[in-house]
Amino acid sequence: MADAAHGKKGTVVLFKAAKDGTDQYVQELEAIGLNAVCIPVLRFTMRNLEILERALKCPELYSGMILTSQRAVESIQVLIQANVEDWNSTYRERWRSLPVFVVGGATCDAAEKLGFSTQGRDSGNSEALLTIIMTGLKDKSKPLLFPCGNLRKETIPKSLTEAGIPFKDVCVYETTADPNIESRLSALLQEQDIPDFMVFYSPSGVTYTHDIFNKLNFPIAKTK
Repeated sequence: MADAAHGKKGTVVLFKAAKDGTDQYVQELEAIGLNAVCIPVLRFTMRNLEILERALKCPELYSGMILTSQRAVESIQVLIQANVEDWNSTYRERWRSLPVFVVGGATCDAAEKLGFSTQGRDSGNSEALLTIIMTGLKDKSKPLLFPCGNLRKETIPKSLTEAGIPFKDVCVYETTADPNIESRLSALLQEQDIPDFMVFYSPSGVTYTHDIFNKLNFPIAKTK
């Protein structure tokens, strides 16, 4: 554990990809005297973008959209960037008139940059977002468009079905393990002592590193 009084600079391993430029987690941790290291554990591959594109070109068929991850927003961004003129002239304002329900501030910011009108900035999980959807959705006759990943939970689909709210889910990205987890973690252990702290950001991150810890004989009990 870090001990500034004795000059020791503790290490925190963040099992996530570092943001371009200055990563806020790294910045905040280093500001209090810790050494922060990012190790990516997830790899995302986009899929079914042609299905999503057809849906985005028909906003009149939907009552709104659900976005529970930044990756889902990125899939939309890819399609917008490929057809910027059509989006700005034809679809942007039509989607802007519909509610887009999001989980958390980061996803909210990303969606708003694309021009969507969002609800759910302060929701931290799917359960909290469902309450916002139930109260904020005015037109329940048309389905909600739900771009999601292959590991999405069934919380939202199950609850919407039980409430009689139609939706169309499209799996737009697949989550797999980053192939370089072991080599990066091994290199870290060779360069310095066992880290003082490890931070995980998703269940998948824990799953994908578990066997590697065992393979490297990583003393997890010595790390918070």
